[in-house]
Amino acid sequence: MRRVITPHLLISTPFAEKCDGNRLQIAASQSRQALPLAYSEPAYVVTGFERNPMPDRVLVEKSAQVKFVSSKALVLYYPEEDEYEIIEVNSDDKVYVQEGQSIVPGDVIKSKEHFFHGEELTQGVNLVCAVMSHPLSFEDAIVLSKSAAKKLEAFKYRNIELFLEKNEVLLSRVPNRYEPLPEIGETIKKDEPIVIVGNKFIFSKPKKSITDKRSIVKDITIVLGPRYKSDIREHYLTLKYLVSSLEYRIESLDLPDEIKQRLRDIHFIFEKLNQKIEGINSESAYIKISLKDRYVLSKGDKLTNRHAAKGVVGYIVEDEEMPILSDGRRAEIIINPMSIISRMNTSQLFEIAANRALYNFKQKLKRMAKEGSTIDEMYEFIKAFYSRVSSNSSWIYEGIIEKLEEMKDTITPEELALTDWRFIAPAFESCSSDDILDLLEMVSDPLYIIKEITTLNLEDSIYIQEEVDKTPDVIERLKEIYRHTPQRLEHALQNDYKIYKVNPIVDVVFYDDQYCLISADYMYFTRLSHIAEDKISARSMESYDLSGQPTTGKRKTAQRFGEMEVWNLVAYNALPILNEFLNEKSDSFSRKLEFIYSVLTGNDLVLSNDRFDQESLKIFKVFLYQVGLKLNTSNYYNIDFMLEKLKGRLDHGNSGNKS
Repeated sequence: MRRVITPHLLISTPFAEKCDGNRLQIAASQSRQALPLAYSEPAYVVTGFERNPMPDRVLVEKSAQVKFVSSKALVLYYPEEDEYEIIEVNSDDKVYVQEGQSIVPGDVIKSKEHFFHGEELTQGVNLVCAVMSHPLSFEDAIVLSKSAAKKLEAFKYRNIELFLEKNEVLLSRVPNRYEPLPEIGETIKKDEPIVIVGNKFIFSKPKKSITDKRSIVKDITIVLGPRYKSDIREHYLTLKYLVSSLEYRIESLDLPDEIKQRLRDIHFIFEKLNQKIEGINSESAYIKISLKDRYVLSKGDKLTNRHAAKGVVGYIVEDEEMPILSDGRRAEIIINPMSIISRMNTSQLFEIAANRALYNFKQKLKRMAKEGSTIDEMYEFIKAFYSRVSSNSSWIYEGIIEKLEEMKDTITPEELALTDWRFIAPAFESCSSDDILDLLEMVSDPLYIIKEITTLNLEDSIYIQEEVDKTPDVIERLKEIYRHTPQRLEHALQNDYKIYKVNPIVDVVFYDDQYCLISADYMYFTRLSHIAEDKISARSMESYDLSGQPTTGKRKTAQRFGEMEVWNLVAYNALPILNEFLNEKSDSFSRKLEFIYSVLTGNDLVLSNDRFDQESLKIFKVFLYQVGLKLNTSNYYNIDFMLEKLKGRLDHGNSGNKS
């Protein structure tokens, strides 16, 4: 009755044939890790397949009526077959239908939130990318401008779960009235309480669940045990009313009994507790609040493009500190060229070149409309452009011609120039590098560079086409390119410095008071669900099991220190730090007490290096005793002894090399 489309594994990488096959598989995997952005937009360079499949989009295939809509489910009725269908709704879904609405085949029922724009798959934003070496973009590090970081603000979903016992109660979140829970769709500001759990005893301190981000309430689930009853009447009646009102709404629907029972199960309305919720008993209450948090991009977060060039944000700088392109645009993101070589995904360079041709094509259309060109003249220019774009795929050119014929009698030159033109590069049918170069020659203004004003060795550069004379047109164009340093240009013209014409595949970029030739223009970037803020944790020394090891890991109590970490410190000869980690910061109870006492009293902590009384080591000794072995730690874990032994080995190695 409905059709679900999930194209996360669809390869929508332009110029895919120029990319390593393993990288394409990684790109498909990374597309599933994409975070929904607050300001997502379609890509300028596309494959032509983005408009058909939608991410987790549910389409109706037959005429139906919407009988019920909630934050967890919706019910469709098909009158022709006299059948009902229940579609479950997740917290990250967006529902497009309303209760009582009639829908026809092809209508959208729901889809993943923030992953589409109209009918097109959108998982990222177009950023002006400069492929160049930068002190802060070593290997996979990425340098971003603040404006680009704002475009990459994303949403992430999380749940808050509460178990209320008989003596616990929800306190009011607001003064002067009892409001224990937020409403669905309500925005909770940073550092505001979501729920406040108190005890019926006066001397108990209330527990607050405070959000550290701007959050939106997407859903609330309440489950009351059959024998749950609170001594606080207002609290109990409020929870009972929220559950009963939903139950009454389901009961009042004109639906079959099996559909109603299924809705009760989805909304956790049942008489007897089952295995759906772990940790709840018949005398307790369970509350789950689903939140949508807004994450601002920060250092340590991960980005990627459609070519699987994943990188970590290394630095976010002011917009004024980014390189400037020859047309005045500022770069928004800088990636290192070494990352392209190591990954063999040169398809991203083709995407930059295609975006460069498309941007200049749009600018030329605007100039033609401003100069009074006719529709026919603009049509011929558009046909000439897309004939080269579709050199290996005729269906692209045919689609453009069909689109132009539809608009010809109803559009003005100004509207034609502002049309959303795209560069179509389907896998294995995209245009070649020679075609892109011809397109750039067709639509780009000529680029010139002066040898004495750049640090490049222009004679050996593959981007230099020819030496040109100082004609008025050349001088006028040089003034536009070198507008940042007019004194240098004037000095160069007076001294008859050589002027070279530059290959339009690159741009003359001004950065750090220098002019350089780099590949720079738009590229489509996506933000991944690897957020540094969620991975940072503080070290604690609480909650140990019987063996003395931390129980739950970095999120709640102690940070585990495994075998790889041990050998890492050994490799760097950080033996005092290793001794500290394996003793007082591990499971050595006596040294732990000494450490705590020194902190409380403010005295200096003096620990003996030859004392190694770790509890796990004691257990290990017992195992060795059972097989007839004895472990002596008197000197082996003495730091001074180990350093002296290491120094002796080094001296012996140096003397051997001399001999």
